Amino acid sequence: MSVKINADNGVVSGSGGYKLDPDASGVLELQTNGVTGIIIDGSQNTSISKSLVFIDITKGIQFADGSTQLKAGASTGKAIAMAMIFGG
Repeated sequence: MSVKINADNGVVSGSGGYKLDPDASGVLELQTNGVTGIIIDGSQNTSISKSLVFIDITKGIQFADGSTQLKAGASTGKAIAMAMIFGG
C-alpha cells in the first residue's frame, strides 16, 4: 500500500478533484486520474512511470554529488546513465 494523492478529472471515477488515500506505509504515489506517475518510497528512491520532461534546463541537471551535467550528449558516465534513464 501507499499514500496516494490523485488529481482526478472525474471522467472515469464520476467525481473530480483532489483525492487522498492515506496509509502508514511511508510510500507516496502521485497520480493523475487514478494513474500513478511518480512513486517515492520510504528511502526517498523515486520512480517515474513515463518520460521526464524538463521545462527549463538552461542551468543543467545537478546531481547529488554536486556535479552538474549541462547536456546529455557529453561523454561522461553520467550522460550515458541519463540517456538510459531519460531515453536520450
